[in-house]
Amino acid sequence: MNWKGPESGPTNSCQMLISLWRLLETKIKMWVSLRTIKRLFDTKRLKLQMPPISKEDDYDQTLLQGTDAGPAVQFFDNVIGVSIPKSRFVPLDATSDLLLLQSDLYTSREGVLARNPARTNALNPVIDLGPKYEKIADFRSRFKSIPSIVGLDSLIVRGDVWFGANITLKV
Repeated sequence: MNWKGPESGPTNSCQMLISLWRLLETKIKMWVSLRTIKRLFDTKRLKLQMPPISKEDDYDQTLLQGTDAGPAVQFFDNVIGVSIPKSRFVPLDATSDLLLLQSDLYTSREGVLARNPARTNALNPVIDLGPKYEKIADFRSRFKSIPSIVGLDSLIVRGDVWFGANITLKV
């Protein structure tokens, strides 16, 4: 969720945060005090609009309750924001992203993800695995091992494709 703050000067902790960071991105991580949420809930001061969100998948239908986090910030005191550079963030929204993270494109040392220095292209490869790879179980079954992609610029997979062990994908 991206939320732009008001144009006027800050009048509360929410507006103060927004004046410091013009665009608030809460999709990545948000930490809140559970004691504060309980206190706000018990005193009926936590009033959020929560429209139902309908979600369907292959197996069942689920009704979810959700709301944007940005407007909820106003209910908390001492709100802070932490600016994380995009270079420290790698999305994981699809199995194509999972392939990037499990490959040799990145290394992990002491919990810190770093780009493999052998990769000369500063951009990640563009990977589109197609519908046969959407579910993690299908993704895992179609790779005997995760291929080397340090030299890969793009990959589009369509159809019933299976990858063997110890392979390298380039260009």
